[in-house]
Amino acid sequence: MEGYITASADKLKGANISFTGKTVLGTCNVLTAAVLAEGTTTIEYAACEPEVQDLANFLNKAGAKLPGLETIS
Repeated sequence: MEGYITASADKLKGANISFTGKTVLGTCNVLTAAVLAEGTTTIEYAACEPEVQDLANFLNKAGAKLPGLETIS
């Protein structure tokens, strides 16, 4: 499939993720994967748009534990 990236994993592990530029979709993808991963995921240079904050708040209300949301501005 040209132009697509397909990935799979049996198990997700937390990691340190550092974006070189702000990316809303990238931040949302990492947040979504992080709540299913074992361990801690840290995101540096995360996008702070309202839709990212809404997703993070939704994930927390669904039972995720995403500390540090107050640092997004």
